[in-house]
Formats: sequence, C-alpha cells, structure tokens
Amino acid sequence: MDSRAQLLPSGEFFVAVDNVCAWPNLTLVPNGEIVAAIYNQPSHGFGCGNVELWASDDGGRLWAKRSTVTDHADQPEHVRMNHAVGLNADGHLVALASGWSKGRSAPILDVQVCVSADDGRSWERSVWEQSVAERLVPFGDIVARPDGTLTAAAYGKADDSHHTFTCRSEDGGRTWGDRRTLGEFQNETAMVRLKSGTWLAASRGSRCTVDYGLIADTTSVLTLHRSTDEGLTWEELGPVTIQGQYPGHLCQLRDGRVLLSYGSRIVGLYGAAARISDDEGATWSGTQVLVGVHGPMDCGYPSTVELDDGTLVTAYYAGARTHPKFRHTCPNALPWHQRYHMGICRWRPDVFV
Repeated sequence: MDSRAQLLPSGEFFVAVDNVCAWPNLTLVPNGEIVAAIYNQPSHGFGCGNVELWASDDGGRLWAKRSTVTDHADQPEHVRMNHAVGLNADGHLVALASGWSKGRSAPILDVQVCVSADDGRSWERSVWEQSVAERLVPFGDIVARPDGTLTAAAYGKADDSHHTFTCRSEDGGRTWGDRRTLGEFQNETAMVRLKSGTWLAASRGSRCTVDYGLIADTTSVLTLHRSTDEGLTWEELGPVTIQGQYPGHLCQLRDGRVLLSYGSRIVGLYGAAARISDDEGATWSGTQVLVGVHGPMDCGYPSTVELDDGTLVTAYYAGARTHPKFRHTCPNALPWHQRYHMGICRWRPDVFV
C-alpha cells in the first residue's frame, strides 16, 4: 500500500459497490436497512446511466442492488445522475433526480420525481416539468418538517453562476414548488433539521463564476448556513472547511452533536474527512481523516448514517478521472482498488476528543 495513504485506524473499510462513480446518498429506512442511491456508471457523469438503489441489512458491510430508481428510456443517450433522497411522513422513499443531455452537455434534464412505498423495490415516477432556464439539480438529503412538509435543496443557473434554492412538497414528495434562495454563488448543499428546530446547511461555493458543471473547481469551500424558521430563510455563518474540501453531508447524532462529513481534494489529502460540533455548528472540532491518499484522485461526496448501536456508516466514492472534457484530470485511484467504486467506512464518533 502507498505509504502516503491514510485510513482511520479504528475504522472498518469495504468496497461496497464496484465499477460505479456513485455519488452516494445513504438513508436508514424503517425496517433498519441502509439504502444507498448511487449513479451507476464508472465515469464522472459521462456514461448514459441511471440512479440505482442498493441496500445493506448488516450495517453497511455487504450490499445488493435493489432497483433502478430513475428511467430515461425515451432519451437513452442522456444520463440521470444527480439526486436527492429522503423519507416522507409515511416512511416512503422519495428521490429527486436530474441529469444531463448527451455527453454531459447542457441543457440539464427536467427533475424526475420517484416515490417508493416498499423500501425501494418499485417506484412511482413523474416529471417535474420546468422551463430550461428554471431547471434545478437536486442534491443531498430531503428533510421532513414535523408537519410532514418535505424540503429539498437544489441548485440552478443564475447571474452567470450557480445559486442554491430550497423547494417544498406538501403531498409526500409527489409535487414540488415554493422555490426560495438559500445561497448565492453556491451549488451542492446538504441540509439537516436539528432536534431543537434549528436547520443547518453546508453549501459548496466559491463566490466566483464557474463553468456550468464541467470543470473541477478547486477553489470551492463549504459555507455554513442556519435557519430558525423551518428552512424558509437563511443566515450565512461563514466557511466551515478550507479551499478544496467539498461537498458535505450533515447529520445529528443521538447524543445531540452534529457531524459534518465532506470530501477533500487538496494536495496530500484526496478522500473523505469529518468534523463534529457540540453547539449546533457554532464551533467545530479539528479534521478527522477517514480515508485519504496523496492524489490527485476523483473522490469524496460522503454520506453518513448512525446505527442503533452508535456505529457511523459513511459512504464515499473514489476513482481515476481522465475524461478529456475535464480541464483537470485526476489520474490516481486508491492503491488497494483501482476502479471507480462506492467505499464504506464503519467507525465510531468517539474518535473526536
């Protein structure tokens, strides 16, 4: 193994789904399983694939494909890859999925709305039709309010850059509207509703104009936002990572602490890392590396769930990106697994001291 590779010493590591770029999103479903929504092609969005659902009933060690979430049989040359996932008040899975035209080119596709009442075995699909200028790219966890209203984050084109918006559903995720701005010059955004009723969001952004989705933006940081009115309006709190560390995932642990897991694409640390807060995001611990190599490598996009025994299960992806449409190639992969894949780290939050 490369001597510059870093693995959390107390962690358990698994290659969970091989030969996929993944961009995983994990959800704990009511029966205790973990399900992962992933992009099912081994490229950074250039394969004409779909969002799939994979499931684990042993705490994230072994995984099996359950279903294909999205469908674009009428446009087979296109790709469905960007997704946001969560549970509605009935415990049904809700997925919003966007994608790109042939060769990962504009325009982006209409959002496909997918709802499953059987833990992802079958899906009811519809299309959220918008004008090309209004189309959004969903990301992260879909968050439920106590009254059952669902909120999703998505980004779209505005002012020659990306802005992040929230959208809401009052019918269990079947129709969406009430688009509101969360952050300007930002895109992929993770949200969480805390037990206190406060909301936090971590948005990838650089406050500079970027190409619409086709370059590696190493100037990005994660910016933290807070809402005290159920996600209707947001206050920007400032950066919570350094440049090159993005995007993130937020979850509140059973002990009340807030975990931020995030990708890292900086020299010396390409992989996934985490920080923790015991005061609802006002202050944060130092960085805990989960997995990392010297790089450069295509990697990150972690998503974390907490099991009943306190074990944390973090999914991430890693692989070598060399497609000619990208300005920046990432020719390396993890030394122990060369192909694109979804990896799993099982670990405990007591590593933070």
